[in-house]
Amino acid sequence: MTQRARVILNPAAGTDHALTHLAAINERLREWYGPMEIVLTIGDGDCETAARRAVDDGCTHLFIGGGDGTLNEALNGVAAIDGALATTTFGVVPLGTGNDSVQALGMPADLDAALAILLQDKVVDVDLGVVNGRVFANVSGGGFIAEVSEAVTPQMKSIVGRLAYLLGGAQVVIDDGLLDVCLIDAMSTLDFIALLRQVSDGGHIDDPRVRYLRATSLQMEFARAIRVNTDGEVLEASRCDYRILPKAAHFLGADAPFAAADGVS
Repeated sequence: MTQRARVILNPAAGTDHALTHLAAINERLREWYGPMEIVLTIGDGDCETAARRAVDDGCTHLFIGGGDGTLNEALNGVAAIDGALATTTFGVVPLGTGNDSVQALGMPADLDAALAILLQDKVVDVDLGVVNGRVFANVSGGGFIAEVSEAVTPQMKSIVGRLAYLLGGAQVVIDDGLLDVCLIDAMSTLDFIALLRQVSDGGHIDDPRVRYLRATSLQMEFARAIRVNTDGEVLEASRCDYRILPKAAHFLGADAPFAAADGVS
């Protein structure tokens, strides 16, 4: 198959300075991948649409410039086309505020270091999680975690993402074919805040209200629709069906295996 590459960049990623890096990204990637087609997104859903169009246009490599939500849209755009995940290689260009998915994938958050790794052209197969038909590369958390994630500032998103993994979510980044699941008993807001304070010293591990398990699939039903945060994207659902897609996505990465996160909270 002839190699064809495209950059999909979210100009609003991070502190809205993504466009200032575009020339450098284009120049570096062209060194290895040749002529680079560039698409800029404007609003929600644009990256998903652009990723689908890239597959239809015969692109084999997609370089995603943005944060967790941008990457999540791109993955779902490709996954919407039968067989496209198997023929598409993703390169993550970290431009977001938190870049939790980037770090979970074992990639450096520093732009220059990440571009250097992308130029090595080494492909690593990574597990994906699925919840209600939507794929995710890093973590999905519901309930209080998702409510908070919609209210916090962009600078707080990184912290919320890590807490979702530690205290109430499913993660997909060990590449072992399993979801890492964290369940938290219902409690008051004050009790939950107190529990969060235990995270820094690992005290939450021994808390009887916090349970960890691993599974290939998981079904949850709720008395009402709740918000569910999946790699930064928020949906509402009264039932969540989680499953794992082993080695379903192909990412450009370093020699060392990715430290993937298989998670559900």
